[in-house]
Amino acid sequence: MGSCYTRYRNTDHGPEGQNVVSALSPYVRRRLLLESDLVSTALATHGLDDAERFVQEVFWRSYFKGWLEHRPQIWDSYVTGVQSDLNVHGP
Repeated sequence: MGSCYTRYRNTDHGPEGQNVVSALSPYVRRRLLLESDLVSTALATHGLDDAERFVQEVFWRSYFKGWLEHRPQIWDSYVTGVQSDLNVHGP
């Protein structure tokens, strides 16, 4: 949630390397963790300067999820495209 997240959030160190993703998405998706709690904890623990990128990502996730909820045809089109690709190229 802090400066380490900001520095390494878009890096992949491979299967043997350090995992730098938050791994919180499944818990947020199922509402076991709330976005407001993530933001509050990040700010309380790391302060705004170090937690800013993490907080931005949480807000972006919330915004984009809401945007998609109001445009279900876009999600349906995406799912159809993925299924089509899998049928052509395999898993």
